[in-house]
Amino acid sequence: MGGGRIELLLAEKWEAARDGKTYRFILKEGLKWSDGRALEAADFVTGVQRSLLPSTGSKLSELFEKLRVRAEGPRTVVFELERALPSLLHILTLPQALPQRADVLAAHQDRWPLLAPCTGAYRVSERRSDGRFLLEPNPNYWRGGVRLPVVLRVVEDESTAGRLFDQGRIDILTRLPVLELERMKAESRIVIFPMVATYYLGFNVRKAPFDRREVRQAISRAIDRDGIVQALGTGDLPSDGWIPIGLEGSRGRQRVASSPVSSLALRGLSPLLGFDMSARNSLILEKIQHDLKKTLGVTLQLQGADWKAHVHSLGSKAFALYRFGWLAPFLDPISHLRVFTSGNPNNYSGWSNGRYDAWVAQIAAMPASPQREKLIRKADLLLTGEEA
Repeated sequence: MGGGRIELLLAEKWEAARDGKTYRFILKEGLKWSDGRALEAADFVTGVQRSLLPSTGSKLSELFEKLRVRAEGPRTVVFELERALPSLLHILTLPQALPQRADVLAAHQDRWPLLAPCTGAYRVSERRSDGRFLLEPNPNYWRGGVRLPVVLRVVEDESTAGRLFDQGRIDILTRLPVLELERMKAESRIVIFPMVATYYLGFNVRKAPFDRREVRQAISRAIDRDGIVQALGTGDLPSDGWIPIGLEGSRGRQRVASSPVSSLALRGLSPLLGFDMSARNSLILEKIQHDLKKTLGVTLQLQGADWKAHVHSLGSKAFALYRFGWLAPFLDPISHLRVFTSGNPNNYSGWSNGRYDAWVAQIAAMPASPQREKLIRKADLLLTGEEA
């Protein structure tokens, strides 16, 4: 994808049946893996089928719905659907649709190794103990051209990464220390581009009093969204809806009426909020902590952890509230909407609503249209307004 537009890469062309249930992709001639083996349609079948296995734990595989994939000869990949899925071309840009090789999987106990052959511009050639990865140009990359080796370095602490960048030991920094942002802007060292994502706090509706929607509404209403983005100074936009600004059906700052709840009923409440630690998250949550104490008398307890530990803790249902975010993997709201459907692996809230589930299923089968946008807004209002 480039700028949100679908582009052909390994495919030479594609065609769809008139009923929207069958898609054929013809691969370019002469494609090879980085180790020289020919890339075949069967490799895409292997990759997609493996991604859909529950054992891989893929949390986006449900976007593929009930999809069948097969090879018609060495260069034709066929996808068959039980019902039309207008977002399929976008979904096929995800890592879950990448090719994998049966021989590589068989040699590594059905695991795709870090140093496996690849079809992209680079392959990982070495993983070092200090958190560095050496990326080598793929000599068989179909686009050709001259490319230099790249060293990818994982630095968990943002402040440390910022110092390394200032010292010239990192050329490109993808996450900036919040407190250094203005200085780096003044030095013209930053390139800013839009990210279609939603930063949010989720309620664990299994825990009282957050099983009551009027309590959830009161907490949500007490958060000063404008004050948060002003404090960050990063260009983030405040929103009352779940669908990010820029996607079909986004409602931005469209607030809705909520049920009254006495502040006295909340005063003294001391819920535990789990979050993944970073300077940015700490700043945001301390601001929210202040808002809730001042407005409702609620004392928010913050418990930070590293990312992996945080995600693991969400599965244990330990927190009354949790910080999370959802980045749109492509420019369609269906990925966001599916997060809060019943039983979705990304739905840590425990919330379930039959009306919402039915609307999301209907939206998934609809092409972009005024009718679809209206239903998306309706689902968003139910999720973030009526049910909070």
